[in-house]
Amino acid sequence: GELDEVAGFTAQVDRMLAAPQAEQLLESFFAQWLHLANLETVQPDYHYFPSFDEPLRRSMRQETDLLLRWLFRSDRSLAEAFTQAPTMVDARLKAHYGLDEEGRALDEIEGWYQVDGEPAGRGGLLTHGSILTLTSFPTRTSPVKRGKWVLERLLCDAPPPPPPGVEDNLDDPELGGTLRERLARHRADPACAACHQSMDPIGLGMDGYDGIGARKTEAIDTTGELPDGRSFDGLIELQAIIAEDPRLTECFVEQMVIYALARAPRRLDRCHKEAIHREFKASGQGVKTLFKLIAESRLFTESRRRQEGER
Repeated sequence: GELDEVAGFTAQVDRMLAAPQAEQLLESFFAQWLHLANLETVQPDYHYFPSFDEPLRRSMRQETDLLLRWLFRSDRSLAEAFTQAPTMVDARLKAHYGLDEEGRALDEIEGWYQVDGEPAGRGGLLTHGSILTLTSFPTRTSPVKRGKWVLERLLCDAPPPPPPGVEDNLDDPELGGTLRERLARHRADPACAACHQSMDPIGLGMDGYDGIGARKTEAIDTTGELPDGRSFDGLIELQAIIAEDPRLTECFVEQMVIYALARAPRRLDRCHKEAIHREFKASGQGVKTLFKLIAESRLFTESRRRQEGER
């Protein structure tokens, strides 16, 4: 009967979150939310990206998993994944990113190092090769695809599907001009403007990195202005804006609730979800703390009891 008491229940939650298996839970959740599993199936075209291979794919995923563990173990906020995250690389990623520093060896995994990624434009989740690769096409980057991913996955503000008859023909060489210029012409169509004015600036801010996450060698205009007037120059500044966006925290709570319940929250769940969100904001917004808040919430415990009763 100890689980029926708050102290007993909390002690078991703390024990389970401290166990090594908790990191598998963390990676599973983020793989579902951020579509990281898609990295296993993307196939960059060899003729455009000959350096991409299976070891690089594995290193990309490992880099992101290490960042998530850093967030969880230190109970840091998700916002810090974009603004204060250490750059952790192995030899394969170090060469891919163009990093020269030897760095400090990580204790937890052999062959990995923490380095200063800033000189090579690294630092934060959106500079990871994993994210930049899974948000690209096999032959090129896609500002639209990348912008849509940020809105949909990180901010839970997915743009609606394109209206019937609208085609994505930005690869057509007869259109002329740069990709930025083609997108600007595309946005000039009133049927396309509403969605693209949100997606395109984000995606263009990420366009300094190619289809497998390496820095582009040619000069790229990565400046942008969001619909609310906030402006940035490059992905590092864009990440700082995303980290401060209240939709990031709201989306994080929403997605973790969905994961915990294995279903979307219902209308009757709203007050419980809002209570979790309030406690989460007041607590400092630590990633591990949110797992605990949800596990201890009536939304989760009563849902589990109902499921057991139905069986």
